[in-house]
Amino acid sequence: MDINCAQSDEVLNIANDERLFIDRFHWLIYDQDENSTLLQHRFAEAQLYMNTELTYARPNSKLTSFILYDLYNKAKHLGGKLNITIDQQINCDEKECRVYRFLSDLHKRSRLQHRKFLTGFTFRINAVITALPISTPETQITEFLSREDDIHKDTFARFGYQTYRILRDMLDCNFKFIFRDRWTDSEVTGGLIGDMRNNTVDIAATGFLYTSGRAKYLKILSWYCSFRSICMFLNPTAAASELHIGEFLKPFSWTVWLIFGSLLLLAGFLLWLTFRLEGRFGHVSMTPSLLTSCLLSFGAACIQGAWILPNSTGGRMVFYAIMLSCFLIYNYYTSIVVSSLLDAVPKSNIRTIQQLADSNLEVSVEAIIYTKVYVETSDYPDVRSLYINKIVNSKREPQRIWLPAEEGVLMVRNKPGFVFIADAAGAYGFVRKHYLPHEICELNEILLRQETAAHTMVVKNSSYAEVLKLNFLRMMETGVHAKYYRYWIHSKLHCYQSNRTVVVGMDSAGPLFLLLIFAYTMSFQFAQQIYNHHHQLIYHQFVHLNQWTWGQFEERYLDHMQPTLAIYVDLKCMRARHLLAEASRTELFNQHYHWLLHDSSEVFNFYDFFEPMNISVDADVSYVEQQMADNRGDGAVFYRNYDVYNNGKMQGGQLNITGNYEVSCNQSNCNLSRHLSSLHLRSKYRHREQLTDVVLRVATVTISRPIDWPKEQLLRYLTQDNNTLVDGIARLGFRMCQILKDMLQCGWSITEIYGGAVGALANRSADIMSAPGLATSVRLKTHITAIIESGYFRSICLFRTPHNAGIRSDVFIRPFSALVWYFFGGILLMIGMFLWLTFYMECKRMRRSWRLSFVPSLLTTLLYSFGAACIQSSQLVPRSMGGRLAYLILLLTTFIMYNYYTSVVVSSLLSSPVKSDIKTMQQLAESSLTVGLEPLSFTKSYLNYSLRADIALFKKRKVNTQANNKDLWLPTEEGILRVRDNPGYVYIFETSAGYAYVERHYTQQEICDLNEILFRPELLAYTLLQRNSTYKELIRLRMLRVLETGVYRKHRSQWAHMKLHCFSDSFVITVGMEYVAPLFFILICGYILVLILLLLELAWHRYSKR
Repeated sequence: MDINCAQSDEVLNIANDERLFIDRFHWLIYDQDENSTLLQHRFAEAQLYMNTELTYARPNSKLTSFILYDLYNKAKHLGGKLNITIDQQINCDEKECRVYRFLSDLHKRSRLQHRKFLTGFTFRINAVITALPISTPETQITEFLSREDDIHKDTFARFGYQTYRILRDMLDCNFKFIFRDRWTDSEVTGGLIGDMRNNTVDIAATGFLYTSGRAKYLKILSWYCSFRSICMFLNPTAAASELHIGEFLKPFSWTVWLIFGSLLLLAGFLLWLTFRLEGRFGHVSMTPSLLTSCLLSFGAACIQGAWILPNSTGGRMVFYAIMLSCFLIYNYYTSIVVSSLLDAVPKSNIRTIQQLADSNLEVSVEAIIYTKVYVETSDYPDVRSLYINKIVNSKREPQRIWLPAEEGVLMVRNKPGFVFIADAAGAYGFVRKHYLPHEICELNEILLRQETAAHTMVVKNSSYAEVLKLNFLRMMETGVHAKYYRYWIHSKLHCYQSNRTVVVGMDSAGPLFLLLIFAYTMSFQFAQQIYNHHHQLIYHQFVHLNQWTWGQFEERYLDHMQPTLAIYVDLKCMRARHLLAEASRTELFNQHYHWLLHDSSEVFNFYDFFEPMNISVDADVSYVEQQMADNRGDGAVFYRNYDVYNNGKMQGGQLNITGNYEVSCNQSNCNLSRHLSSLHLRSKYRHREQLTDVVLRVATVTISRPIDWPKEQLLRYLTQDNNTLVDGIARLGFRMCQILKDMLQCGWSITEIYGGAVGALANRSADIMSAPGLATSVRLKTHITAIIESGYFRSICLFRTPHNAGIRSDVFIRPFSALVWYFFGGILLMIGMFLWLTFYMECKRMRRSWRLSFVPSLLTTLLYSFGAACIQSSQLVPRSMGGRLAYLILLLTTFIMYNYYTSVVVSSLLSSPVKSDIKTMQQLAESSLTVGLEPLSFTKSYLNYSLRADIALFKKRKVNTQANNKDLWLPTEEGILRVRDNPGYVYIFETSAGYAYVERHYTQQEICDLNEILFRPELLAYTLLQRNSTYKELIRLRMLRVLETGVYRKHRSQWAHMKLHCFSDSFVITVGMEYVAPLFFILICGYILVLILLLLELAWHRYSKR
């Protein structure tokens, strides 16, 4: 538009009123008179926005050059000013225009990046508050929203408020909050949503549901959280009188119990007979009665010993048979009982809202507005029935129906059969707080409404939609949203079945007690052995230092089973210094021992004495300095406690002594006098988290560059961002170490590696290994400790299915079973015969005008019948009504069969591609496929030292036979390409880098066609330290911080690829010869058969003419 045009004012006013200065229209304002005052006048009060696309062009006098300006206003309705930014100069001739020069850095970034900061502006934001009255002062509301306790109160509002504080910092703006007590009065009016529709606010801090009615006015920016309302309850307890008499008889049927009891009686009789025979021949001094023999037999069934045994070999063999049989039966029995008790927790048969409404269970509802409104106003029949039966018709008081979340959750636990309807986000927090693991597993849940997702939304014409969306995505990618979501929203309960304690109740054990009491009453035998168990005293030991030697100091004096052992040392003792020197030499100043060093001497210089000691950052050493008693006359003595540690004596750290607190003690008690520092306000590792005075030794790994390169050149290679497919795992670990270095603010040095990085940790020449490593049992038992999971290690054999994988002759027969094919063929034969009969009757019996001129042969009518099955037309159609109905039935039947057939064939072809039958390394070793390997050191080591039989066979047949083949060990990219170009070629590689080449060079169909075999079991990789490293806990906390904030995920997505994605609905199916070859073979055989029949028919015709 030419701004100097007489009608330009009117056009711009219309555009301003119609809100046309938006990103959908790019305005080019041309000003030949270079009247900047006119430009300011026209657009100073115009409704420009953050997403405005408006360019002002100012030409020179010859109209050969133009200077372009970018015009926008970040927020006119919030008091924003017109912004004019010079952009570039372009030169034009008769043919084209081209950029002459850039006059600012506007071209280096997008328009939104240029305008993304809203410094000085105040956004209008509303939020829903239900836990406080809406008349509460704003300061109290904001203080409540900022707190982190009572997370069940206004969960969604506080989650949104705290995440929006991060958004405020990202936009560098201010927020003005407007608080409402509801989301909406109807679907799109009133409350929070009404404010958005009326443009009273710019955005809502509390997410809500996206519906079709709201879609007309609002649009989604990002996912906010899941929204889930549930009905939770425990199974009602059985009546006390209901005893499960058969609970402990279930392992065996009655037939087995009867046979087993009979065998025990028979064995008892045989034993009695054996004792009688031995007594007759004088082999035993006494002969037990028949009842005693039966008691021995039944005692063997209960795994009890016998006080008398037969002396003869035959008798002992009988007793041996009894013991062995009873042992096997006993193991069967106990195994089945334990498996029954540990089986899945029985759940209620009530699975729907309607069943709950029809049941006799007592129901209460959480007193939050959106759940209450949904229960009272829902149009669903089952929810309406629940409301009428359990709330309207309930005889309970309203305050017992509408309960707070915590009270309702506790009633569910304490009153089995009580149902509580609540929002899962808040209620699950109380379940985790008050329930035991097995109680969580026993919970029944019914969804009150379909689980949905809440979203962050703005009005459709919002000018801030795109910049807000980008900032929300940034929070989600960096893990900030996930961090707050995990804390505030509980969307799932975890049932740890393996940790569940099985409680056998009286309903199951009652019959056993009754049987025991009955047995005791009948036999008049009472057991009166009571064992009193004494608790073992806490480990303590007093040692006089003048009477001991230093050999095996820790084993002799400090061997204990406690997690931490306290050691008190009086520094006035003559040999205390020798003791501390020995503790320093044996590295006992660590987290496992709490040292309390008492100094009552006035001349002892503790710092000079302790400075050379080998003390570490995790040391738990307290130095107590005794002060002179005051002059108050009560005999009080003051003790000053100091925290003593060193960030790492071996790494160059300095001794640090920090005053902690001072106590005063008299003869009766001790009282805290004062704190000497702020040490009590934070934990031990928070106090020692900065390692500014130490230099950590880092063992680095690289397998793609020579290890004899200069150290500076290797470091430069590891810090590069290009070519991420080379040494991905090693360079990922190096990046994580760089982040760890910045968090600890320490120095580091790259160690010389002999024997590998793990060897450097084992011989203590390195403190930490940069690349993730495998935590094998041998390593963990000796010198290594695993800190935190930091990746996967996965080696696979990748190949495409060979073209000669086999002819699939059954694919076109598979849609129907053989019986269906037989029936279908029989029906076609029968219809063919019926058609021949129909044509015959029409030709002989019908009127002359309707008669056929000839009667087709039986073979012709059969051909018509089979032609209809192949969706072919017929040149002859019956003329009678009955014949036509028969033909109609034939066509309808074959049409339905044809559709069934084609549907099954198409679904078979569109299912997963044909995969190879080779699934294991053993099958791969025995196959005829050609193999190539990635030249990695750990792959070669695994081939040479693995004890697996299939790997040994694979090496023998596939590797040793190609020892002189230069194509055996191929670079990753070349091997991946060969797999693509040569179906049947197998390439073995590590997936972190290899998958990236697959995604780069393969189409989606080719990815789905791939076969994978694990070359070695998939293992987790960990950040490794020395086994007794003093930095273990400190580094673990920092690495957890890296994982929680999403920094590790960001770098891993760049450096390591752990999975291939097969989008099976995006490729075209190609039917190969393995499918079509049988059809061609049948066609050729059919033609040969027809040719033979034709020749026979010609020969017969010639013979008949003679």
